[in-house]
Amino acid sequence: MIARTPALVFCLAVLASAAAAVPRPDLLAAAKKAYIAGRVPDEVRLVKEAVAAGDHRAEFWLGVLYERGHGVPQDQKEALSWFFRAANAGDAMAEGRLGFLFYTGRGVPQDYARSFSWYMKSVEGKNVEKNRLAASWCNLGNLYFWGRGTAKSPAKARDCYRRAADLGSAFAQNNLGYFFEHGIGGARDYAQAVVWYRKAAEQGLASAQSNVGVMVDEGRGTKSDALAAAGWYRKAARQGSAQAQYHLGRAYELGRGVTKDLVQAYAWYSLAGARGGKTAKDSNDSLTRLKTVLTPDQLARAEAIAAQEGKNHD
Repeated sequence: MIARTPALVFCLAVLASAAAAVPRPDLLAAAKKAYIAGRVPDEVRLVKEAVAAGDHRAEFWLGVLYERGHGVPQDQKEALSWFFRAANAGDAMAEGRLGFLFYTGRGVPQDYARSFSWYMKSVEGKNVEKNRLAASWCNLGNLYFWGRGTAKSPAKARDCYRRAADLGSAFAQNNLGYFFEHGIGGARDYAQAVVWYRKAAEQGLASAQSNVGVMVDEGRGTKSDALAAAGWYRKAARQGSAQAQYHLGRAYELGRGVTKDLVQAYAWYSLAGARGGKTAKDSNDSLTRLKTVLTPDQLARAEAIAAQEGKNHD
């Protein structure tokens, strides 16, 4: 079985928190309509008017505009000043954004402790939209898992991922599946691993599609089903997952869940090997093996398939 690692990926969020002074929700509603319609000058004007009216959500939005250079000159320092202003007023989205920036060191010195602190404030805030809250819980799980900015705690990481997963984060669902599969931070439970991998896979996350494919292929936590496994491998492989490309190549080589086809096997091994990572050696060994049995014409067809499939996800 190929070793796999959880996709500890940051999730971003947008909006939260109650404002001080006398905010005008109508201004932000109008700004949102302007954004959707592509009326950038109107969006910027309305956001600034909302800031003047004391809406801390608008302060966060203005920070995003400066960070991206959307309708205003791109200015990371100006963006940070607005993020801090909104965060210090209790805006959970700004708190979460600062958590991300301090983790990555983007525009500020990298500081895991401050990242952890801001993420904690974000999840403890009030009036946070569920899908926005998931991002901060997911990223807190990453910090606990790696022991960055706080004591390492797989159990707390698992709890954070569970909270984010329940709120719909595909990244957290995949990570939680990995924790259940390997018994990290709690009991091993293959059935639960499949449940969470599948939830993330159904949202289109390639790493989760590959992971659920492996579980289904090996019959761990669910009935073994080579056909279904090959289907999951194909979905993930076409998104560029090297692990899935390797497994799909092996499925074609063995005729497991698909019609045996050494040309297709070579093509997918080739893609997996080119992407590197943990499957690279196995993929390249497989290519060496297949080169001894394929004709020059078959090798040319395999390379053409690989080139076309590579274009589809690059």
